[in-house]
Amino acid sequence: MSLVSALTTIIVGRACTKEALGIFSLGTTLLWRATGIPGALVWSPYTARSVHLSPNALARYAGSSAVHAISLAILQAVVLAFAFVLCLLFGSRFDLPTWLAPLLLALAPLLLGATLREHARRISIADFCGQRLLAIDLPIGLIQLTALLLLWRSGHLTFAVALATIAAASSLSLFWFWWESPRWKIRWRMVKAHFASNLHFGGWLLGIAMAWLVCDLTLRGLLAWFHGIDEVGTFASAYLIVSLINPAVVAATTFSRTVAARLYASQGYAGLLRFSVQATVVAGALALIVAGLLALYGDMIVLALFNKPYADGKVIGAVSLGFCLQAVSIPVEASQLALEQGRNLFLVSVLRVVLVLTAGIPLVWWLGAAGIGWTIVFQSIAVLMVHWLFFTWRRSS
Repeated sequence: MSLVSALTTIIVGRACTKEALGIFSLGTTLLWRATGIPGALVWSPYTARSVHLSPNALARYAGSSAVHAISLAILQAVVLAFAFVLCLLFGSRFDLPTWLAPLLLALAPLLLGATLREHARRISIADFCGQRLLAIDLPIGLIQLTALLLLWRSGHLTFAVALATIAAASSLSLFWFWWESPRWKIRWRMVKAHFASNLHFGGWLLGIAMAWLVCDLTLRGLLAWFHGIDEVGTFASAYLIVSLINPAVVAATTFSRTVAARLYASQGYAGLLRFSVQATVVAGALALIVAGLLALYGDMIVLALFNKPYADGKVIGAVSLGFCLQAVSIPVEASQLALEQGRNLFLVSVLRVVLVLTAGIPLVWWLGAAGIGWTIVFQSIAVLMVHWLFFTWRRSS
């Protein structure tokens, strides 16, 4: 979650009820996890391979990547629109919640616009074009926040309106596609060939993205089922505190993957190993420090941001520790990605799902929103150990 996303959540939390905040957070969770699909099939292959390409080959690959991203964005939006129609037709028969249909309707254009915006961002980061990234994020973020504040002041802001506003602002990223298109070379034969190559590269990563989607939606779905949608709002307020550091986490993830790809190209496995050890130690120390600070002061921050005591210290402490520990695996995961160990990464994602189903169900039932945090704590520790086991096996082989 970026700073703009965090401010958006604060505005929704202040303008709406805790139940509406919970519904909104379900929508944004689905959004960001769904973008893991183009992340696996477009952005991760581009990040790993673009550094090895000649200018002409890069122009063809960038053009193909744009076509892939647009196609996947449209496909996902169509799937959500179809789900909306099914919800209208059969919602009463299966006693579905009344908020589900408006959520699906708002998510269809949102996923389309947000995927295009994220493509522009990811390509700019992979190309080390900071000015281009700023030119995308700054105007879109300002327009989005201004529109939300005006809607809040006029009394027209709901969770569905907020999602639609984000979709409209994100659609402005189309100007980036228009601006960058002259440097692309789109060859339809190469578009198909590049997609086949990306699918081979990212097939396991696609499974990983789907596993993340299942994990996050399962945990939040369990929370809503056991404790009601307003408890999802409690979790959302606690998660917001952690998400304030998420821009650094996202940047570290993309930076680590780019550095790992470059190190492996220049120094081989030995360079990757040094990077993974040093970066993991630093990430672990930072995670514990940040989690401790958030546990101490998080409840005061929630009250200050939302003007309502949505979450207490126990919930914030558990959620903070879980999500901070999750980030410790970033360096070794990036190194495995550089080695194209997609199968091992997929096996780790299966472990995540297994732990959600085995530990998550009783913990969420027992502890509510805090149970999600403790589930992720146990999950993160187990995942880090397995990541390093796979990575050191590569050295011994």
